[in-house]
This record gives sequence, structure tokens and C-alpha cells, in this order.
Amino acid sequence: MKGFSLFFVMLSGLLLSSCAGGFGTRPSSDQSQESVVSSPTGADTILSCLAERQEMSRKDFKAAYKTASVQAAGGVEVGVLHLICLSLHESASCKQLKYGTDTVVKYIKAHPDDAARLRIFMC
Repeated sequence: MKGFSLFFVMLSGLLLSSCAGGFGTRPSSDQSQESVVSSPTGADTILSCLAERQEMSRKDFKAAYKTASVQAAGGVEVGVLHLICLSLHESASCKQLKYGTDTVVKYIKAHPDDAARLRIFMC
């Protein structure tokens, strides 16, 4: 009887250790996995721009706004997004704010998939 109990304990330990060895491991490379790739949206770009340029001087604002205006006029999407960002800056004039608001509307029409996130800037 004592031999059977010792055999049973050893067998149980062996089984439990082999089962526990599989926890926390990644699936084998043979199994297919989907890779998730995320790219920043227009709203993400505008928000990061706002955070980066929050304490910008008036002189730096004017230079950045001029650069963004040239890029936006040339059809560069990042320039359009930076122009929107800068139109929301505290150094922006009423005219620049209005132009930025109009630009958001145009951008939303051109990028309907990003519309929900960008509508926050319209309030």
C-alpha cells in the first residue's frame, strides 16, 4: 500500500509539473496571429501638436503658422493638420481661428473615417 501511495504522489507531481509548465508561454510560431498596426489619425496629430506647442512664443507661433499655411496650400496633409492645430492656439487671431474651423470642415469631408474624432474641435 505504501508503494502505491508513493507511486501515486510521484505520478501526480509529474503530471502537475508538466501541466504547469505550459502556463504563461506564448503559442507556437506555427499558429497564425494577426498583427495589429495602428496609424495616427488626424485628431491624434492635432492633439499631439497642441501639446507640443502649448507654450510657444508669439514669434515662434507666427513662423510655425506661416510654414503650416504654405504646406497646407501645397496639399501636404500634415501641414493641414498643423494649420488646424495652430488655429486653436491662444496666439491665433480670430481670422486664423475661423480659417482653421473652415479647414476642419473640409478635412472631415475629405476624411469621413476620421470625422467622429475631429468633430470635437468643432464645439
